[in-house]
Amino acid sequence: MSEWDPRSPSEAAPERRARRAAGPGRRSGSRPDAAVPRRETGSGGQSVVTIGQFFAMLRRHLVLVLACLLLGVALSAGLLVRTAKTFQSTAVVDITPTLPTSSSNNDVNTITEAKIAVSSSVATGAAKQLGFTGSPDQLAQHVSVTSPLSSQVLYITFSSSSAQGAAAGANAFAKAYLDYRTQTAQNDLQKRISLITVRGCTPRWLSIQSSSDCLAPSV
Repeated sequence: MSEWDPRSPSEAAPERRARRAAGPGRRSGSRPDAAVPRRETGSGGQSVVTIGQFFAMLRRHLVLVLACLLLGVALSAGLLVRTAKTFQSTAVVDITPTLPTSSSNNDVNTITEAKIAVSSSVATGAAKQLGFTGSPDQLAQHVSVTSPLSSQVLYITFSSSSAQGAAAGANAFAKAYLDYRTQTAQNDLQKRISLITVRGCTPRWLSIQSSSDCLAPSV
């Protein structure tokens, strides 16, 4: 029931509007406004959490934080145990030509030689040395070949689960590469000798002949 006001409605209306704007009054027996915790606001009107409020919230969720921390440590330890260690060993191969060629540039194309070092032919030779029972392509996945810029050197790196296996793999690929290049050079030399012999002239380094034996017949 509303309280009777002896004043006229027109006189009491401004006071009622002021009461509504100020909000309902505090009930008897309620806690004072100063005792209600309020979140501080910044200059832009945004709420600001103080350090004390942050640590209070952290204490309330301490069990959850510790559980997440222990779970992360356990997962990291399990991943570390299950992940196998990888060892790498590198063999260095000098590919500088031992004999000059007719070309003005005697440098070997290191990009081409790097591809040859990981080819199936070289991997097959390395697999025989290592006694590898898988396919040569599977073995070649463990090797990488790099070459420094403007150099005539190949770095053949092999990865394995043991240090001994990495060293053996790098040496096997290096030897297989050298054997392949030696065989290729010998085959090329044999073809050149065959062409020269067919023309009726045996090279001097194969037999002692006079220079007139290699002259073209007169017409």
